[in-house]
Amino acid sequence: MQTLVCAVVLFINLAIQPWRSGVVASGTSPDGTACVVSQRWNGWDDFSEPYTVRLYARRTEGEWQCYYIDHEAMRWKSCKMTFSEDGSRLFIVGGDGKRRSFDLAQGQQPGNPPYLPLEMEDRR
Repeated sequence: MQTLVCAVVLFINLAIQPWRSGVVASGTSPDGTACVVSQRWNGWDDFSEPYTVRLYARRTEGEWQCYYIDHEAMRWKSCKMTFSEDGSRLFIVGGDGKRRSFDLAQGQQPGNPPYLPLEMEDRR
């Protein structure tokens, strides 16, 4: 029985890694749009859906916009961000390996990022 409990605890800590909310990636597009990919731990109630991942983007002098990425994600350890030459589109490859594209000129809904990297704290 102790072996089973240890195996479950080990799985939770290595695979799910609870309480690891925060910034996964951040960057600024060629036109000055600040972008942040963050993840939020959903808590123990959603054991099969550990993290919610969202993109937040803010054009210079604009308001933050929130873009949906995933609400049933495992923890993302990293995320690769690439901007189009004009900065109007963001392409990401997330921790799940899926490729996604976002039109930064068309926000999905207003929303402030729950986490910001230190270099963007002044943009709250």
